[in-house]
Amino acid sequence: MSVGAIVSFLYYASPIFFAWLIHLIIDRSHFFHFTTLSRLKLKGLFVLQFIIGLISAYYFMVIKGNNVDVLNYWNDAKIIYSVALINPMHFIEIFFWNSNPNIPEHLLFYLKNTNHCMLISDFTMVRIQSLLMLLSGGQVITHILFFNVLTFTGICALYKSIDNINTSIIWKVGLLFMIPSTMFWTNAMHKESVLLFAIGMTSYSIEKIDWKKVFFIIAILLLVYAIRWPVLILIIPIILLSVLSTFNLSNWLNKCLTIFGTILGMIVLLYFNVLEYFIIKRQAFIDYYFGSTGIIKLDYFNSSIYDLIKESLEHALFVPFIWPLDSLKIFILAVENLLLLAFIIYFSSLIKRLFSDYLVYQFIILGTLITFIIIGFVVDNEIAIVRYKSMFYPILFMALLRLRCTK
Repeated sequence: MSVGAIVSFLYYASPIFFAWLIHLIIDRSHFFHFTTLSRLKLKGLFVLQFIIGLISAYYFMVIKGNNVDVLNYWNDAKIIYSVALINPMHFIEIFFWNSNPNIPEHLLFYLKNTNHCMLISDFTMVRIQSLLMLLSGGQVITHILFFNVLTFTGICALYKSIDNINTSIIWKVGLLFMIPSTMFWTNAMHKESVLLFAIGMTSYSIEKIDWKKVFFIIAILLLVYAIRWPVLILIIPIILLSVLSTFNLSNWLNKCLTIFGTILGMIVLLYFNVLEYFIIKRQAFIDYYFGSTGIIKLDYFNSSIYDLIKESLEHALFVPFIWPLDSLKIFILAVENLLLLAFIIYFSSLIKRLFSDYLVYQFIILGTLITFIIIGFVVDNEIAIVRYKSMFYPILFMALLRLRCTK
């Protein structure tokens, strides 16, 4: 059988095979067994996410078309995938290439036509897509299924933490599986899909941590570092607090160690010039959106810390602004944001034990809100703020619901 025939077979057969495999895994895997959700309902939720993923991918790859992440990663991956059909050894070299600007001459022939292979974060997504193309034959539906599985698995991992708590299933399913912006941005081959998977599986793995899970967690940390390393600022403390909780220390000692760890973490962040990185990213966003949809008004070097925090907090909580009414799309996103903010305030007000032994869940809430403020500081576009916040909502609401039902 020729290479062309194999590729053609994979192109048409891979979506059917992947769909069957997903059906089989949800049916038989213990991971997808829940007390409050039947496997049939789980399949229904997955189908809903897949439909949203198809709509989202169509919107980005067909309607918007030019200069969007999903399409750019896809086009670069197709170029690298074509290398595997021509020279498999060159494909392997490119796959393990570290985005060094000094491109070897024999690889430059292929890479000169790519746009997103010089940044490790972008090239990681291109790597994933190109490797998957070896199994899909370049069938986009198979790729959407794959990224849907990542998102769905990550959310299911978070759902396990609240499966047995005494609260309405409407809240649990609605706030984890059915937030519109989360569904839209994490089911269409974006980085957010991989990151939500990483966040969910980290939370699941540390519930009952053992040495078998250590290597898996390390792999997840490396993956997050390669795609969007600032997310580690949220994930690493969650892991450390979970490990700390296994020692059954007194509440007072837990708090002392937490405060010490917080101070040490801030020193580490200062040592690695993380603030400078955020300032550079902020300026890059301003330059990119200047004169169009930019929302940052303050000059970092000529503004007080108070004003910068105030603007960042405003962006984190209230963007997209519901007024002035620029478009129906922005209005819908603004209404969703206000509803989510209302839910966060409501469930926060019901928490009975803020200073308890449940430091991990308390940090998840605090760390997520700090992450939102960082996004508000860095990002100069309403749609981009919605996108970057979208993957954190499931873990935030998981922690809020878990603490809400802790007595």
